[in-house]
Amino acid sequence: MSFKIPPKKRKAGRPRKAKPVGRPTIFKPEIIEKLEEVFRIGGTDTEACLHADISCAALYKFQNRYPEFIERKNKLKEALTLRARLNVAKALNDRDNPDIDISKWYLERKRRDEFAQKTHMEHSGNISNHLESLSDEELDALIDEEVEKGR
Repeated sequence: MSFKIPPKKRKAGRPRKAKPVGRPTIFKPEIIEKLEEVFRIGGTDTEACLHADISCAALYKFQNRYPEFIERKNKLKEALTLRARLNVAKALNDRDNPDIDISKWYLERKRRDEFAQKTHMEHSGNISNHLESLSDEELDALIDEEVEKGR
């Protein structure tokens, strides 16, 4: 179900028969569908605008006018994460065909302190800084040289 632009409310009094004024909206149902297609896969506002061939400014202006669209957009963006979470849970809960790799992957991310692979690095040798032995004047000269190279 796609977002529908609500009809304009008329003020009390005589019904209008005049033609609508102003530029027609670019947010036709097919444009909204293209935006929602990208939001459904967790895409950004910029990616959705590229796909729908509209400017980001137009999207933000539309959202200001229809704040309920922002809520729909955010729900669509979260739907992919929820689907992935359900898939992982389904794979973990499959008693007939347990997947050890998914179990390891899940634990490495959820309980990093306990299960994440740790890398131990040991350094041997001397670390020396050749600039330590230079005087202030020599350091200033080196800085001046580098500044000249950068110009």
